[in-house]
Amino acid sequence: MPDTDSIAAAMRGAYAGGGEAWEGGPARMYDKLAAELVATADVPLAGLVALDCGAGTGAASKALVAAGAKVIAIDNEADMLNHDRANRPPALVADINAMPFVDETFGAVVAAFSLNHVATPEAAMREIRRVSRRGAPVLASVFAIQQPPHAAKDAVETVAKNFGFEPPPWYVHLKRDIEPLLGTADRLRAVATAAGLGDVSVTECTFDVGIDSARDLVHWRLGMAHLSAFMRTLSIERRDELIAAAVAALPDPQPLRPAVLMLSSRA
Repeated sequence: MPDTDSIAAAMRGAYAGGGEAWEGGPARMYDKLAAELVATADVPLAGLVALDCGAGTGAASKALVAAGAKVIAIDNEADMLNHDRANRPPALVADINAMPFVDETFGAVVAAFSLNHVATPEAAMREIRRVSRRGAPVLASVFAIQQPPHAAKDAVETVAKNFGFEPPPWYVHLKRDIEPLLGTADRLRAVATAAGLGDVSVTECTFDVGIDSARDLVHWRLGMAHLSAFMRTLSIERRDELIAAAVAALPDPQPLRPAVLMLSSRA
């Protein structure tokens, strides 16, 4: 069995220092997907105090602010919260499994692609329910694990391995053991229901996120935490060489259209 504490610490460490790379690649996808998730709210969000759980560099926060909500953001990595700090809502470093809020604090909660990073998602959802007002909308999204991987994933990782990259143990554990916990509609629905959420609905959707060129696909992958941490170990010259080789490895790029599970529920 993996040492979950050391795995979690290694994951946080990989995200530390990765805010700029994230914004230069993955954020383009996550901003679009977070906006789609927030748009599923079946009540007006304007004026509500809303929690962005696992906020990262602020994808869901942007969508919530655009909808008129008053946002508080949490994440377990300060560097992600500090990216563009002056232009973002109030935020604090906190664990989704033990949040520093009293019961029934929030009028809405959004967890955009954060629950699929949690080894105990039912416990995290129970904590979300605790800090939500009764009847408040609770929205969450995860990737569907049954979709075939985009070709750029293997292509970019193969190139990176030629430069010395090896998938870190935390990433292997995440993909193999944690993401599958919520990676199907049935599993996501069952965990949300077991956590005490009501009116649970899960919809699978496929989105065109506007990432379709080889260079954009490469920056999407290299901005991910497991690869951006490795990129930071290389000289600028070696990074440029890796990027060029990865772009060349995608002569016929296909648009990125991830399949996403969207949870709509109430506390």
